[in-house]
Amino acid sequence: MNSINLKSFVGSRVVCVLLLLLLVTGCAPCDDQQTLKGHSDKVYSIAFGPGDKILASGGFDGSIIIWDLSKRTKIIALDDHAGLVSSLVFSPNGKILASSSHDGTVKLWDTTTWKIILNFADNEGAVNRVAFAPDGKTLAAPTEDGLIKVWEIPSGKELAKLESNEEKVRCVAYSPDGSTLASGSGKIVKLWDTRTWKEILKPISTGNVESLAFSPDGKTLAIGGSMLIHDGTNSRRVVGFVILWDTTTKEENGVLEGHEDRVCSMAFLANGKVLATGSVDKTIRLWDVAKKTELTKQTQDILVYCVAFSHDGKLLATPSSDKTVKLWDTAKLITDKKLLEK
Repeated sequence: MNSINLKSFVGSRVVCVLLLLLLVTGCAPCDDQQTLKGHSDKVYSIAFGPGDKILASGGFDGSIIIWDLSKRTKIIALDDHAGLVSSLVFSPNGKILASSSHDGTVKLWDTTTWKIILNFADNEGAVNRVAFAPDGKTLAAPTEDGLIKVWEIPSGKELAKLESNEEKVRCVAYSPDGSTLASGSGKIVKLWDTRTWKEILKPISTGNVESLAFSPDGKTLAIGGSMLIHDGTNSRRVVGFVILWDTTTKEENGVLEGHEDRVCSMAFLANGKVLATGSVDKTIRLWDVAKKTELTKQTQDILVYCVAFSHDGKLLATPSSDKTVKLWDTAKLITDKKLLEK
């Protein structure tokens, strides 16, 4: 009778158990990261629902998946978009999910029934990252034809149509008090008064703007993007940048350097002490906002299109081009625990 190699036997059983866990839950065990699988194409956008009970993810194929975060399982798939889902955002009360797409539409979903309650389809070209006002009463949508449309929610009435004077508006962000809307297009950032929908101050000049994020206290506007630099007479390369702009002094208050390509997305931790950035250079970076230093860098084998912190700050989610959503344990990414304190 042939003898059995006990170590190989036990090892194979462990592998089988891990594979079974992955197939059943769609979630791979890892010390600081878990993976949600279910998309049939690359994942582009993500958003945590209020209370962090659910997470929405949008794909290149137009699909949206709603996940149960406690079970790490799929609740429902929504397949009404005909193009890449460029952004997802929940209303502050969690009753509505807004999705924008390169199919030129913005859809509002009832988060109880997951039925469409409003469909804004009269947009020219792709619609980029949308944003709810902090009170949930308006939704701003930037488009690739140089406009920003602002709709009243839930009536759907168009309140304003802002012209950027640029071909594409890449991103918008509301200040935490709702008094200001920031928009990024080309190499400028504009600030709009949400009472009058008029421009305030002169445009902020930067490199190519890809992403915007206000700190939770509203004192800092993070501006992310890319610029072309010259490495000699005939050599040029793209680098990513993050500018921290002081909303009180109306001046630049620092630059976060390190990304080697455009910064696609940014998110502040709820306490405002940490900023997460995702880039085409295939890295996720966390930054100490006060010290303006890099805390950690996670290198991926895929492009990082978006980053999002859970509301309790315990998770960092990143969608990826390998058809998955990554969930990171922020306590294991950040060694200085003071940065996690509220």
